Amino acid sequence: MSSKRYKIGLVVANLEDPFSNRVSIGAMKAAEALDANLFIIPVKYVDLNFDLEALDAQYDYQYQAMFSHISSGNLDYLIVCIGTIAYVSTSERKLQILNQLGENTPVLCVAGHEGDYDYLQFNNKTGVEQAITYLIKESGRKRIGMMLGDPNNEESIERFNTYKETLLKNGIPYDESLVQTSDLSRYCSAEAGQLIDNNPDLDAIFCVNDDIATTVYKELKKRDIVIGKDVAVVGFDDLPYAHKMEPSLSSVKADAIELGEMAVKKAVAFLDGNPLDIHTIDTVFIPRQSCCDVDINQIVLKYMLNGTFEQVSSNILDYIFKETYSRNMDYHEINSMKADLTKFMRYIYEHLIKQEADDKDLKQLCRYVDMFLEHNYDYIPVIMKMQNVFSEVFDWLLKISPECNRKYYEKLYRNIYLRFTSDIVSNIDILNEKQVNQRHLSNIVVRDTLMFENNLTNAYSLILKKMHYLDVGTSYLYLLDEPKIYRSREIFPKDVNWQIKAYQWGVDIFSVPQEEQEISSKNLFDNKFLPQERRYTYVIADLYSNEFQYGMLFCELKPKSFQYTEFLVYEVSAAVKIIGLLRQQDKILTELHSNNLALESMSQIDELTGVYNRRGFYVAAGKFMKLPENNNKKMIAAFADMDNLKIVNDTYGHIEGDFSLKVISELMCDLFGKSKIIGRVGGDEFVAFEICEDDNSIEKIKQRKEELVEERNRQINKPYKVDFSLGLYECTCCNSYDLKEAIDKADDRLYAEKKRRKSMYN
Repeated sequence: MSSKRYKIGLVVANLEDPFSNRVSIGAMKAAEALDANLFIIPVKYVDLNFDLEALDAQYDYQYQAMFSHISSGNLDYLIVCIGTIAYVSTSERKLQILNQLGENTPVLCVAGHEGDYDYLQFNNKTGVEQAITYLIKESGRKRIGMMLGDPNNEESIERFNTYKETLLKNGIPYDESLVQTSDLSRYCSAEAGQLIDNNPDLDAIFCVNDDIATTVYKELKKRDIVIGKDVAVVGFDDLPYAHKMEPSLSSVKADAIELGEMAVKKAVAFLDGNPLDIHTIDTVFIPRQSCCDVDINQIVLKYMLNGTFEQVSSNILDYIFKETYSRNMDYHEINSMKADLTKFMRYIYEHLIKQEADDKDLKQLCRYVDMFLEHNYDYIPVIMKMQNVFSEVFDWLLKISPECNRKYYEKLYRNIYLRFTSDIVSNIDILNEKQVNQRHLSNIVVRDTLMFENNLTNAYSLILKKMHYLDVGTSYLYLLDEPKIYRSREIFPKDVNWQIKAYQWGVDIFSVPQEEQEISSKNLFDNKFLPQERRYTYVIADLYSNEFQYGMLFCELKPKSFQYTEFLVYEVSAAVKIIGLLRQQDKILTELHSNNLALESMSQIDELTGVYNRRGFYVAAGKFMKLPENNNKKMIAAFADMDNLKIVNDTYGHIEGDFSLKVISELMCDLFGKSKIIGRVGGDEFVAFEICEDDNSIEKIKQRKEELVEERNRQINKPYKVDFSLGLYECTCCNSYDLKEAIDKADDRLYAEKKRRKSMYN
């Protein structure tokens, strides 16, 4: 075990794809055993041309923005499944991708061998040779065709060469007309049909992968050709669905879990300074009903029930897990399940084969069965598949055991049959309920992910609120500082600004403070927010919408939750996009409100003097009067006009006249208290409003006015005197009071004051 916890990246195609799924499971298993941190990075498929059959995938290229994030990060080692992510690409293109990723990081090629890079791939030859030999010798086929797939694909070429060599080795001449090229996916109906129609004497078809084999099945059935009897079919990869096809598909087993395990072992060994000189994983042919028109049990038993007890019991367990593997099963569950069944088989060997048994042995074996059921495995498909060989295995046990133990086998058989049948019935109901609950939880996640109420402050953390419902242990939301356009065939920039917005630990969610959000590309995979005291595995989901990149979501998922990866991509991307739109809307509304306030303010302010204009004065004073705290208080309304404005304009010019009006507005502002509201309502007319606190306010204002006028004239030192006449009216402030009436009465007082002053000067 390494003294340092390494950071290893695993670049796969798509976790919904069985190969990538199983490689990831194997890598997780090895990373846990070797105490290494693992980052699983789905990037889909490079260089695909999306036709009408795949329009829903036209933006899948967005996942490849991850190439730039990976190459600029600080991972210690990269495992790249180049043979799957770039299965349609040329060697030059594959090298371009590897060079980009491996600019600063050691790289291991998986399912491919390019340039001088270290590699790990399947030994295609062993399994293909076994399959073709079986078709010839065991199934009696002579006209064996091949769905080659892409003739430029390295693995396709290797499988083709082995196919041709094995035919020749068995005395069958190679016939070029029996080989058909096609896409490496299921989109090869026309080519499969062409191979079948052009060769009516065809009696077997070897397919370069299981996906192509599923299409061959469809085309054969369309033509009423019986698979297994008229034409045998063999696939490659032995994907989980192969044994479920009708009839079950014979396939070359390429154990992607083992491939993933060995890839991580090679990574850690390299980083420890002890590189492993291992480059291939063997493949093996698995015969099923698609190769013969006989009872599949006989095929299985021929291979399974042959050898020592140790070998046979191992074969039985391998058969169970090979035939019933579910990608929803965690590898811990698989290992635990294997351990339970191994104990069961070991006890049979020690107590029912090597010696005479008793009732205690039967009880102990029944307890092992109970323990198996109590672990609540997803064992229903295991048992249903094992029913085909169940009785044959017991017959084999009877043959190699003492005659005296026969009665215990019969009782054990009945007990197991009844217990498993009963549990299957009850567990079907439980599974149905789980599916309903899971759909409900998924709906909750969708609903709550897109609900931010009216508060965007914690919107990003709310996205992660229900992640634990999907069995996400921890998650981290990384966003680009702003969405960036990324188009197909482009290279996404490395030097981008990142922000870590929020993270989730179990049921707890956390928003990252603004001042701590900024994070560099080199710290994406190693920062203070990630777990420090334990190892972890994260699936990295690229967040995008159409041509826009938003960021990444790190999810700590178990293998059985891999199915949620794309679901999370779509839902979280949509949520991030909506938050961005809402924030943009808020910004626009804020700016609009600010502009409206500015316009409103400008429409209520006198441009020359800076005090309210007529409209502004009555709006502001009206609001002031309606305030509850001002109700029933005394107020003073004032009306003023400048003395001799016309004389100043005519004698000294309008500039001096404007200056005088500004001085008057300043004097009015100085004259009244803190609660004052001042307005210019005409050429030289001003109004004022304020709450007064004492009983002698009017007299004090008049006295203060004279003092201010004298002082200000001394300061400005003009050849004319700036002065104004003032009318004051006192009343009570209340909502129902007519402010205009108060101003009119103040105007009346002004008129009386001007009349009085005029009589004084005359």
